[in-house]
Amino acid sequence: MGKKTAVSEATKQALQKAFWELYKNKSIEKISIREITERAGYNRGTFYLYYKDVYDMLEQSENQLIRRIYDSGLLPDGKNVSYDTNQLIAWILNIYQENFEKFKILLGTHGDPRFTKTLQGIMKKELACTLKTPEDINPAAANYYIEFVVSGILAVIVKWFSEGEQFPLDEFIRSMIHMLSPLSNVQFIE
Repeated sequence: MGKKTAVSEATKQALQKAFWELYKNKSIEKISIREITERAGYNRGTFYLYYKDVYDMLEQSENQLIRRIYDSGLLPDGKNVSYDTNQLIAWILNIYQENFEKFKILLGTHGDPRFTKTLQGIMKKELACTLKTPEDINPAAANYYIEFVVSGILAVIVKWFSEGEQFPLDEFIRSMIHMLSPLSNVQFIE
C-alpha cells in the first residue's frame, strides 16, 4: 500500500507542478486540464482521480498552503508575550521559501482574490489577539483598526512581490516586524 501511496503522491506533485507553471503566466480561466496533463505527462483520466476541475486543484493547493502556516506552531496565540525575532524570521522564511512562487502568483495579477481574502482573514484572526488597540478608539471601531493594519500589511507584501523583491526577504520581514512592533503587545527580542 505504501508504494501505491508514493506513486499517487508523485503523480499529484507532477500535476501540481504543471499547473503552477501554467498559472504563473495565465489566469485560472485560461488553464485547461489538457494543458496540465500534457505538461505533466499524464492523461485526463489521471487528473480526475485527484481533482474535479482546475478550480478544485487551485483550492486544494491553497488549502495546503494555509495548513502549512497553521501547522508551523508559531502563530501568535495571545499567551506568548515575546518572540525571538530571529526565530520568527526563520519561520517566515521557511514557509515563504518553500512556497515563494505560489504566494507570488496567488497575490499577483493572475492571483486568486479568494486566497487573498482567506489570508487576510487568517491574519486578522491571528493578529487581533496581539495588536494594541489605541485606548481612544471606540470598541465598536476596533475591528476597523484591525482591518486597517492587516490590509496595510497585505498591501506592502503585494507591493514587494510586484516590484520584484528589491531587497532580500529576511530584510523585508525584519523591516515589517520593526514597523509592526509599536502596534503589538508582543515583544520582539533581537
